[in-house]
Amino acid sequence: MVFARQECCPQSGRLASKGFMKIQTAFMVLATGALVSACNGWPDSHPAEEAENRPEKFPTYAATAPENATTFTFENRQWMVSSTPVSFRGAKLQAVGTAGATSLYAPQGDAAPYGVLYTPDGTMWRQVVPID
Repeated sequence: MVFARQECCPQSGRLASKGFMKIQTAFMVLATGALVSACNGWPDSHPAEEAENRPEKFPTYAATAPENATTFTFENRQWMVSSTPVSFRGAKLQAVGTAGATSLYAPQGDAAPYGVLYTPDGTMWRQVVPID
């Protein structure tokens, strides 16, 4: 026998009062609202006009124009030397060849066809990437 102020709870099959269900629903709505409002920076979010002109949190990279980059052929593929230096700390590279005056290195254990190569530039390295 079910009373007018009670409903069956589908998970447990037990009867639950409407008052308890309203409190439970209100709590769920408040918890969801708190989670959603925390995602957009509230209450310290910036106005839209100010946010549009603020610098990004992450760096934006500009592509290097191919006509300004050094290109050469190595193992029947066209390669380009990146303009951004890379620092290797303790990484092991193996010499894989030369292309003109450019010495080329690959990570130790890597075999042809190479996905990326490196060339020394003082104490730093430059990435050499295939462009074909």
